[in-house]
Amino acid sequence: MIELKSQIIVTHNFERSLEFFKERIKPGYLHIIQRDEFKIEDAKDAIKEAYIATEKEKYIVLAAQKYNIYSQNTLLKILEEPPSNVVFIVITKAKSSLLPTIRSRLPIVSLKKEKKELFDIDIKNVDLKFVYSFLQESKKMQRDEAKEVVKALLKSSFESNLKLKEEELDQFAKALRLLELNSNVQNVLTTLFLIILEAKRR
Repeated sequence: MIELKSQIIVTHNFERSLEFFKERIKPGYLHIIQRDEFKIEDAKDAIKEAYIATEKEKYIVLAAQKYNIYSQNTLLKILEEPPSNVVFIVITKAKSSLLPTIRSRLPIVSLKKEKKELFDIDIKNVDLKFVYSFLQESKKMQRDEAKEVVKALLKSSFESNLKLKEEELDQFAKALRLLELNSNVQNVLTTLFLIILEAKRR
């Protein structure tokens, strides 16, 4: 069993963080609650799970885009004094989404530097090899991350003076709408990369 302490992880890539725990902790000692919005019933579920005894350390991972105030207040006491052998991991996109009382109880580990690396795209370096590699790395990319990539591609296109036609520019706005509708991330990004490659050849 790996040694980890209770903590808050700030990241834009929930799936990568969850995979880290899934790969290293046996299923019987790992309980994940992943939600768009973490509600009071989820907090009660986490507390109930915390009091189910295990021989070794049990990891309870909470991952949510948003934590409502009632769920956070419900968690306060158990985060401060968790049962023996229980480790809480709270995953969030921004530490500001958590109450100061929650943040004061757990150390904060920020992995947000990964966002800059992912979204810092230089159009001059975009070729078929780059596109293939990027799409391979983004297989588990979440919708919000993909939207940031779309914006970064458009921004870099302007900065590089890439001559995009009006209908091609429209595709960037369409891409954002498609992502809002939960369209396949890779299909959306592939379309934009092909537009950029075509524009670079002109």
